[in-house]
Amino acid sequence: MIDPLTSLAFSIYSNKGVYALLIGSGISRAAEIPTGWEITLDLIRKLAAIEGEKCGLSPELWYAKKYGGEADYSDLLEKVAITPSERVNILAKYFEPTSEDLQLGRKSPTQAHKAIARLSAMGYFKVILTTNFDRLMEQALAAEGINPTVISTVDMVRGAMPLVHAQCTLIKLHGDYRDTRIKNTSEELTNYSGEMNLLLDRIFDEYGLLVCGWSATWDHALSGAMLRSPNRRFTCFWTSIDRPAAKAAELIHFRHATLLEIKSADTVFMELEQKIESLDSFLSPHPLAIPVAVASLKRYLVEERFRIELFELVNDEVEKQIKNLSPLATQFKHQDSDQMQQEYLKRVGIYDDNLEMLIALISHGCFHGNGLQAPIWRDAIVSMTRLSRVLSGDTLLLNLMRYPSSLLLYAGGIAAASAKKYVALKSLLRDSKAPRLNIFESQGEDLIFHVTPGQVIDGNSLGAENLRLSFTPASDHIFNVLREPLRKLIPSDDEYAEYFDRFEYFFTLTYFDKRWTQKGVVPHWAPVGRFAWRRSLGSRANISELITKESKEEIDNWGPIRDGLFSSFKRFTEVNDTYRDSILSRIPW
Repeated sequence: MIDPLTSLAFSIYSNKGVYALLIGSGISRAAEIPTGWEITLDLIRKLAAIEGEKCGLSPELWYAKKYGGEADYSDLLEKVAITPSERVNILAKYFEPTSEDLQLGRKSPTQAHKAIARLSAMGYFKVILTTNFDRLMEQALAAEGINPTVISTVDMVRGAMPLVHAQCTLIKLHGDYRDTRIKNTSEELTNYSGEMNLLLDRIFDEYGLLVCGWSATWDHALSGAMLRSPNRRFTCFWTSIDRPAAKAAELIHFRHATLLEIKSADTVFMELEQKIESLDSFLSPHPLAIPVAVASLKRYLVEERFRIELFELVNDEVEKQIKNLSPLATQFKHQDSDQMQQEYLKRVGIYDDNLEMLIALISHGCFHGNGLQAPIWRDAIVSMTRLSRVLSGDTLLLNLMRYPSSLLLYAGGIAAASAKKYVALKSLLRDSKAPRLNIFESQGEDLIFHVTPGQVIDGNSLGAENLRLSFTPASDHIFNVLREPLRKLIPSDDEYAEYFDRFEYFFTLTYFDKRWTQKGVVPHWAPVGRFAWRRSLGSRANISELITKESKEEIDNWGPIRDGLFSSFKRFTEVNDTYRDSILSRIPW
């Protein structure tokens, strides 16, 4: 069974800003802030002292007998202090810390207040309800740079910014200690103003709810507002140190709330913050997450005993991104070409952002790893084709679903080519078998036949003018996307361009070789990359000539032949010469 606190963290993380927080006096207990009732009793003691009487152990009974009614907070203040300034000064002693208090950590924001403020700064709590009079929550929010909209009177309700537009709204249901109109007596806590009731009705209907430090025993109006709300669209979570009081138990049952047994408010909010931060770092790439993951990968590459950890590191990220990107299988119903292009560019951006971690892992793995580890990178790339098993919809978007595999294949291939890791390159280009991608295939085909850039990326939809006018817009796009992720492996821009061409030429020759073998005749088509037009930039940019020369110098000792990318020098020469003569030489660029 999932821990309720974990469920709470998932709910708040997945519904950012949707959960309202209701906090009572229990959250300020660690700060040694007295409750409203405790202040009332102390004021009665002061009044009794002024009257020259002793109120005994039950000050409220003395007051009722003396004045013929329940102790009223406002009346009490007027009896012990005449002017508003005097009343504020009396109350300040209960809420504002002395230098000694500050040294001892009293009357200052607790760890719970601080954790709530940090979560609010991250956007998780936008509405905070409190029955407390103190300003600890405001202080904690201010420390995080948040200036909340504070509502503590009826007038403030009327003039408040709509909840949805405010960064954070703090609703002090019973008032603020600097305002003597605070609600504290049984009668005052029985009814709220019409405006406050309407605000609460909206919150309890439209938001999820997390309750902490509130017993519900005395706050009849607040309990009534909860009972008025039939909404169950978001889970209600209720924390309690001990067994909930009778009224709280009634509300928990009515709201179908999940009860969390906690040690303290500080503990629960600190743990909640940690869990949400863990989810955030796991489910969205943090700038530091990639270097940390790459450092782990390098450590695992060194020894065979870490093979399982290496596999799990890569495979977990693959599964995570398949889950993240699967919603893009939903088709987009567009009405014109502009809408389609906007959607196309949006999806390309989503793919690029989500694949940053896998690009880093696979490229560093191919660059630093050995031949025994090559299947890990190959299988990760093949697994991403699971995103493309949709049979109907817009052709451009269907093709784009294979873009992740194409981008990762290029990332690993360029890295492998730059490090002369031809076993890895063979695994990526020659050994990768895609599963059945549609119902018309009796079995899966070679991956290379499905992920050529021109097949998966529509150059006319890329938007950038320089790409639309390019001879090879799809390849140019991948070239641009991968430049920065591969910079640590290939710092030089000139060398990056050369290794990109080198990989792309090997990609093309492997494709040509496989089609020739499969069909038994020389193919009439094969992919053409940037290398085709870069031939005119000089001898260093003519990768076809460079590779041809290398092969003739080393023959069967040449890395791509020695490690199996091509079966023999004779076969490579046959494939290379035929491709150059029948396809490359006919390209007019």
